Amino acid sequence: MTHQNHQTNGASLEDCHTNFFALTDLCGIKWRKLVQGERPNASSYPLDDPVLRSYSKCLEVDILCVWRRVAAPKPAEQDQNVFEISMPGPVTGGSVIHPPLSLTAAKELWIFWYGEEPDLTELVDPELLKSSEGDKGSWEAGLSYECRSLLFKALHNVIERCLLSRDVVRLGRWFVQPSSNSERVFGKSSLHLSFSFAFFVHGDSTVCASMDIREHPPVRPLMIKHLEEALAQQGNGGTTNSATSGSNNSSNNS
Repeated sequence: MTHQNHQTNGASLEDCHTNFFALTDLCGIKWRKLVQGERPNASSYPLDDPVLRSYSKCLEVDILCVWRRVAAPKPAEQDQNVFEISMPGPVTGGSVIHPPLSLTAAKELWIFWYGEEPDLTELVDPELLKSSEGDKGSWEAGLSYECRSLLFKALHNVIERCLLSRDVVRLGRWFVQPSSNSERVFGKSSLHLSFSFAFFVHGDSTVCASMDIREHPPVRPLMIKHLEEALAQQGNGGTTNSATSGSNNSSNNS
């Protein structure tokens, strides 16, 4: 750069774009795992669950957190009804194996922070705070692959919450900005962009996010007028995709 004959090509980083971003650093990160055992008589209402209720409160104040069900071995023959409360496990173990959508299964709440531990008294259910089954750790003591993966999910939760507050919707792992213009549902229109996130560690401790950006046909909130127009366009090969937020399911009418 200091050579007397050095010449630039006129390019500047100010004119460049990237889909890689440094988010945070693992140095100084601390974590706490709170454990809840099985709840055979659990309510079907999610916020009656101590872990889900605590997770919701932590997320509201932008605390890095994530929850998960404790993994359980699969029974010899899987019950097809995933909404059943419970089903008998293998005879040898004598335990109860819970379906994927059951709230009765044991759960873990993982909380991450820097510096001093946040006051969780008003955020986390007393039942979880008093439990002796939890654990704590920090970057200095070493972060396992499992812990890093859960930190990535916690970062994704915070990003998702921010995007949803800006009227971005999530379809599966993709985030899209629905169109609000008055273009015809099946008329010619420009493609829109959808994006998803992936996380990785660069170097020793820098946590980075990469964005995968794709083009897709315009997405609009489904309204009665759209259904009426879809019915009117059936003969022209029109397609309507509908899905709840975060759902991979869709229905196609053509």
